[in-house]
Amino acid sequence: DRMTTAAPLINYARKYRALDWYPIPCCWPTASGECGCGASPPHKGKDIGKAPLLGTGWQQLTPSMADVEAWWRRWPRANIAILLAPSGLIVVDPDSPEAITEVEALGVPPTATCRTGKGEHHYFKRPEGVEARRKLKSGASRSLDILGRGYVMAPPSLHANGKTYTWTSPKGLQPQDPPQWVLDALAPPPPAPAPASLPPLHKPSMRWTLDDEQRDWQLA
Repeated sequence: DRMTTAAPLINYARKYRALDWYPIPCCWPTASGECGCGASPPHKGKDIGKAPLLGTGWQQLTPSMADVEAWWRRWPRANIAILLAPSGLIVVDPDSPEAITEVEALGVPPTATCRTGKGEHHYFKRPEGVEARRKLKSGASRSLDILGRGYVMAPPSLHANGKTYTWTSPKGLQPQDPPQWVLDALAPPPPAPAPASLPPLHKPSMRWTLDDEQRDWQLA
């Protein structure tokens, strides 16, 4: 059981907040892979073990240490998610063996890295001036996510498939600067070209003339 073989999750949540990261509590799975948080109706599918427990508005949160303490005392088994944008993080998330091979070929410098339920997460610092964006299902594998906003599950969260998120990088290794290919992937699209200039419109002049019978408006 995760609660007896590892430090309480609140300890991890505290450590993340001490790093100036912003953790929030999420659903956790039962031993059989069902929703364990007591939501009504229960979470289903991909929401099991990943759905935030804070209702709407969690995207705008920047929780304090007191918030973190209160949440994990209320839900001591809650999985831990990290809000990426306020935490100043970019996470490279290869979600398949093909994507992992692709990332290795592109090159990933040593950085904070964890094993996930189906792949791995590489954490990087988001450089100043880089917009918090994300690119999903990218690369040749079509299963490579590059995330600068939203959230990711963090160790020691429990995946619905029974695997525990685990740090695999050397202890104390913090997120490093991202490689250029990550920044390129998150670059905003170029602005649309300006429309070609149109020839000036011919504006007809307007005059009126008099004859013996009537006034006529004539356009020339």
